[in-house]
Amino acid sequence: MDDAPRSSSPTGEYVALRWETALAECKRYLNETDYRRLLEFNTCESLLENLQLLQNNYGTQTLLLNGKRIATSLDHYRNFSLALAVASQRNTINAALLWGAVNLAVEVYAAHGTLFSHIVDMIADMGYDLEMVNSYDWVAAGEPQMERVLVDIVVDVILFWVQTTRFLRRHPIVNLANTAWPAVCTDFDATLSRIRKRLAQLKDKAEALSIQKSAMDAKHASAATTSTAASDVSLPCTIVPFPRNTAFCGRESELQSISDALDQDPENPQYKILTLVGMGGVGKSQIALSYAFDRADSGVKAVFWINSETALTVAESYTEVALRLQLEGAAADGQHLKNRYLVSKWFQQTKVEWLVIFDNVEDLGVMDGYWPPSSRGSILITTRHENIAFEINSDTLRICPFSTEQGSTLILKTLHRGSYSGDEEQASETLSTVLGGLALAITVAAMQIRLKRMPIQSFVQSYIERGQSLQSSSKIKNIFYKHSLETVWKTAFDNMDSNAAFIFDTACFCAPDNLPMAIFENPVPEVEHEDDSRHRYNPVDGLESLLLASLVSQDESGDISIHRVLQEEYRKWLGPERQLASLKKATKLLLGVFPHQKDGRSMHPVWSICRKYISHVVMLADIFKRNSYKSLPAEQFHDFIELCSYAAWYLFEISSYKQCTTFAITAIEACGSDETLILAHLSQTVGYAERERGHPKEAGIYLEQAKRIRERLLPPNHPEIANIYSSLAGVYVSSGKYDEGLGLFNEAVKIDLTTPYAEHKFIIFRRYLNMATAERLKGNLDAALEYVDLATPYILDSFGAETHFDITQIYYRGNIAYDRNDLPQAQSYYEHACRGHVSEQEFHPAHICANYKLACTEIKLGKILRAIERLRYAQTLCEVCEASKGDKGDTARIKRKLAEALILLDEKDSEAAVLKEEAENVRRELQGAEFENLPDNDNSYSLLVAHYFR
Repeated sequence: MDDAPRSSSPTGEYVALRWETALAECKRYLNETDYRRLLEFNTCESLLENLQLLQNNYGTQTLLLNGKRIATSLDHYRNFSLALAVASQRNTINAALLWGAVNLAVEVYAAHGTLFSHIVDMIADMGYDLEMVNSYDWVAAGEPQMERVLVDIVVDVILFWVQTTRFLRRHPIVNLANTAWPAVCTDFDATLSRIRKRLAQLKDKAEALSIQKSAMDAKHASAATTSTAASDVSLPCTIVPFPRNTAFCGRESELQSISDALDQDPENPQYKILTLVGMGGVGKSQIALSYAFDRADSGVKAVFWINSETALTVAESYTEVALRLQLEGAAADGQHLKNRYLVSKWFQQTKVEWLVIFDNVEDLGVMDGYWPPSSRGSILITTRHENIAFEINSDTLRICPFSTEQGSTLILKTLHRGSYSGDEEQASETLSTVLGGLALAITVAAMQIRLKRMPIQSFVQSYIERGQSLQSSSKIKNIFYKHSLETVWKTAFDNMDSNAAFIFDTACFCAPDNLPMAIFENPVPEVEHEDDSRHRYNPVDGLESLLLASLVSQDESGDISIHRVLQEEYRKWLGPERQLASLKKATKLLLGVFPHQKDGRSMHPVWSICRKYISHVVMLADIFKRNSYKSLPAEQFHDFIELCSYAAWYLFEISSYKQCTTFAITAIEACGSDETLILAHLSQTVGYAERERGHPKEAGIYLEQAKRIRERLLPPNHPEIANIYSSLAGVYVSSGKYDEGLGLFNEAVKIDLTTPYAEHKFIIFRRYLNMATAERLKGNLDAALEYVDLATPYILDSFGAETHFDITQIYYRGNIAYDRNDLPQAQSYYEHACRGHVSEQEFHPAHICANYKLACTEIKLGKILRAIERLRYAQTLCEVCEASKGDKGDTARIKRKLAEALILLDEKDSEAAVLKEEAENVRRELQGAEFENLPDNDNSYSLLVAHYFR
């Protein structure tokens, strides 16, 4: 369909005219054949089918790999087209031209290697931007302004790909095309710029519509709002990382001991806990896996496997549990705190028998807040460290290496040859003894014998001879092993082909579990390596080799996992120089798949992608830190620093403030003495995180550094200068330096006002609200109200009523009314703020703070019981957030106020005394020497939180 019927509405007329103009331009830019081709495609599926034909026709590795990237990127285009279909119900436009336009570009450039790779990059970059539409809960049908914006975007996209097709038609000679290519890049940047401006408009309107709708439906917050009835979940629910191991054998006595310790009596369920302790590679996780499947098969309806190596992996595992149980309110991205709370509430309430396996616990600190709060259920822990069991008062089962006979049985079962001679059985026992009965080493050695199809006796003889040579020269010993196992690892690593080695190289510098194979689908980055053949590899063949050798495993989703012992041994085998080269290569591959933060925008639309790779970036940074690479020149690690800047901002956005700070500081140290804009960005990220944690002194140090760098490298009226002024001003206000803060806020406003109204309206209101807080804390309530009044029109014009920032200005008005002792008015404002914020994010500090201030008001109004109930609810939310914030400052403020309310009911209340003592201890720890100089009042405890939450 070429033409769209006109609508009588203004929007309908605009859309029809815009579409007619776009079609006319398509006809003008394309030859007759290409124009017909443009109209032939009406679905994404037809484009994918044609892409497959192109791959079959050309058959090049570049096209095959890039084809996968295109297919992945088209998901973003598909989501955008669905949004467009909803928005344009009243105006029939042929949105299918989107697929025709992209297909034309792919067809025309498929035969031109370098240019085709550029086209694929453009498709991917544009897809990320288009995906932002899908992140808005906007329900655009019937909303004319949103419809116009979406139609403008699709026209921009179609015309860009049409013009790009025309470019190569006009430059058929590749050398000439390469010379003129910068013009296409300029057009692409201009198109993306227009799309982003339109998306900014869409976001503002979408946010207003979404939050207005949520505010109408939101109910008064209470502790019950997040509780989920045990009967409303999806059961049975078995979450284990791998299928049952068919080669698993032996361990009958260990499994019986676990069963005796953890199996439940249905008539008398209890809280049971057992810790499996043993050296790495001895088989603890395999035993736990076997027990998990046995319990699920016997009828236990809830079996959860929690990857417990880091705080991040524990949080991600709990999120998976919340989603798989289908707990009401569970969310996939950026909601780890809420998901943990929901799962904990389920543990408290359920009468279902459950088993939780906390696998590979290395540090009890990461487990804070994750122990199931229940009087019934079974917990199985695996760890290399016996003190873990001691500290949690758990019974311990030590997992020892296999006996000679058990190891021999595993070897013969792994070889799977049917029958064996007496000599072979004797050789297998010898090998079991030589390998010290370590399950992992036995499995790896047996798979080498199987792959080489060699007699067991020959392998054993070669192994012993090689081991003697290695033992005499090796100076490095592993403290976990009394037997030298260097031979088995070296034999396995030496025998890897280049395809397998490339994958294994990267996997050993990432987290051990759940590495997406998609990381290897992008073109291989240029890296320094002595073996140039590794630059040309086949990931499919490489993965197959690793799986056959039992060096990695693969789950149903296609992600791969590798044993931690193998990672450690492989990095040791590489040696320092090759370790560094492999780390750089892993960095480049992760940088190729981890979303990039652009133009200061939120990464929320791509949180789901960040979540897949963040644990691997964190592990990479940990290896970087442990190897002291920061002493090397910073120019060697530009990719690493850039990758860390994106990952740190993601951690900040999902409120993992403590981990964000630790992570970003590693990248800052890698920068050395080079004061670059990326260092300024990292410093600002740490400053933001420390500010959110209520640490103004630490925040100020990093924000001052960001300010100094930006003032030196950017023009004085640059928006980033205004932003850093505003950030630093907030720290001054948090520290009680109100006049200094107001001065910097004013400087930021001056810079804002040099930009057009359409640009500064989205930011200037933040300065005014912060200035209102500074004036209020100074006691200038009239001036504070004037700044709130200045901010409000910008908020309403930019976002609309009942949006997040409109609720925020209402909360600020509540603070002013409270300080004026106008309690009924303050109560009204705070109740409004509680309703608005709970609908947005229950665990956000703004929601917690609104409940705290409302409780303070209720106490003054004599509504003590209501205030106590509200403070207990706020305390629960704060305690859930403690691990990510990194301290208990917010909780201490709540506890002190709760103690005050309890004493008003009963002067001798014993709980009040405990709460008050706990609050004082936290404040003493956080405020240090300042504690003795500060009075025991609300203001002193407010210093523990950011200024805008006071």
